[in-house]
Amino acid sequence: MEGSLTPIVIALEISWHICTDPPKGFIRRPAASACRHAIDLSKARGTMPTDIHSKQLLPITILGLLIAAWPARADYSAPPPPKEYEVDIRYQIYAGRNQRIVQFQDLVRYLESIGFHKKPAADPEAEIQDPNQTRMSGTIASEQASRILLDRHVKALLLRPTGFKLPEDVDKPVKVQLTLASGLSLDRQRLLADQVRERLRLLGFREAIGYDHRGHTRLVGWIRTGNLPILLKDLRWQPADWLAPEIPLADVPAPLRDRSPILITEALEEPEGPPKETPAPGPLRAEDNSQKIAADLRRLAGQEEAGQPVRMEVILTYVPEEFDLTWRRELVVASSGIIIEGRLGSVVTVVGPPKQATALSASPIVSALRLPPSVVSSLRSATVANADNQAALQSTEMSRYHAQGKRGKGVRVAVIDGDFRGF
Repeated sequence: MEGSLTPIVIALEISWHICTDPPKGFIRRPAASACRHAIDLSKARGTMPTDIHSKQLLPITILGLLIAAWPARADYSAPPPPKEYEVDIRYQIYAGRNQRIVQFQDLVRYLESIGFHKKPAADPEAEIQDPNQTRMSGTIASEQASRILLDRHVKALLLRPTGFKLPEDVDKPVKVQLTLASGLSLDRQRLLADQVRERLRLLGFREAIGYDHRGHTRLVGWIRTGNLPILLKDLRWQPADWLAPEIPLADVPAPLRDRSPILITEALEEPEGPPKETPAPGPLRAEDNSQKIAADLRRLAGQEEAGQPVRMEVILTYVPEEFDLTWRRELVVASSGIIIEGRLGSVVTVVGPPKQATALSASPIVSALRLPPSVVSSLRSATVANADNQAALQSTEMSRYHAQGKRGKGVRVAVIDGDFRGF
């Protein structure tokens, strides 16, 4: 039945290759000579038949035709993009008055060259000269929309399909897909996406379930219509009051601190409307960070001897790169009473009082804290009565070395065991 076919994978293992000589009059290239040499060598070694008949090629030819004719699996692609977008552009020109005029005109010329139709500004003179002017609107074909970001002055886009009307009620949700800044390693890109989610949650964003995040560079969900223009701004400064952001930029953790995270915000049409409203989870309280701490470590922190230093393992939310020391600085800032012993992957070993686990759990880069897992021997430690040491020595065939006068003097010995407690 169409749409329900299961693809068949056929594996072939052929111990020889087929190479043909060039036609007469053709200038032989080094690759052709190497190919001929490989055939001669294969024949000499017996790994290739000396003669290849057309009957031997017939099964392979039929198999290739069958695979080529096999119906493709039915994929359900995303709806095609609209023909045209209405675009709001956030740009920034850092220059004096005269240079701003030149750079603004260069920006407009570039946008017009890719098919952008700019809407007239309310005050064209102020738009050109005023450095506080950072918005521009117009329309563009959907296949050209992403090229707007190629200009160095453009920081973010807000796209709406032409003719799409946003809900008049600012409290009603609208579906959006967000394209995030990229170019980071996978772990850092995932961390950036998580940090963006946390900021968006403060704006009432509800993330969709089951979509392609495209390497943690895409978010899909719903947001209040009234908060849609905020996504065009630099999210590092949001949410904010009329004077300053709620979280100072210096306190924003990396990598969000280093870049404006949202490049493109696209409002999506939904003929059937968004899914039924679900209550948004309440904000995390400081005491909820205790869930990051393992139960045995929480119990130890509550005892009287909790002031004695112990070894703890801190699990980070990402794997730092080789020369990235941001994690070390953030852990020391979170808890100055610890000593960092080392790191392996995302696991950091620290020494400090168990009570410091509470302070460490408040750090956004900490995923979990625990005591080091105890090493338990998988071997039987019971003493074997009446053991025959001579028989054990013979089973290792060490007697042959003893017969040669080799008694182990000056030889380094490695002891392999599953438990070294007490040593």
